[in-house]
Order: sequence, then structure tokens, then C-alpha cells
Amino acid sequence: MPTESNISKQLTEKTTKLVIIIILSNLFILPFFEISTFFSYTVPVSIGFDMMVDFSSAYQNGTITM
Repeated sequence: MPTESNISKQLTEKTTKLVIIIILSNLFILPFFEISTFFSYTVPVSIGFDMMVDFSSAYQNGTITM
């Protein structure tokens, strides 16, 4: 088996370092791209339920009439 040359050793080391840096940066950066990091997602069903509760309470108070 032939021995590895200096150029191939340097290329292997640089490639390994680059791959490790990319993997670690993805590990720390990707959680910031999730929706829940900056925005709290509200389920549409709960929005409709809240609207119905508001309508019901307004109807019972007399501010809305049929």
C-alpha cells in the first residue's frame, strides 16, 4: 500500500476540520430556525372557541342583540 503524501494529509485534515465546524454550527444554529423560538403558534380551534366565548358573553351582557 502506498504511503500518504503531505498534500493529501493536509487536505484530509482541512476537510475533517471543515466538516466538524459545519456540524457543530448546525447543532447550535438550527434551533433558532424553529417557529416556537420566536413565535407562539395558536391553534385555530382555540381562536374560534375564544371568539364564541366572547360572542356569548357579549350576548348575555346585552351589547349584541339578535
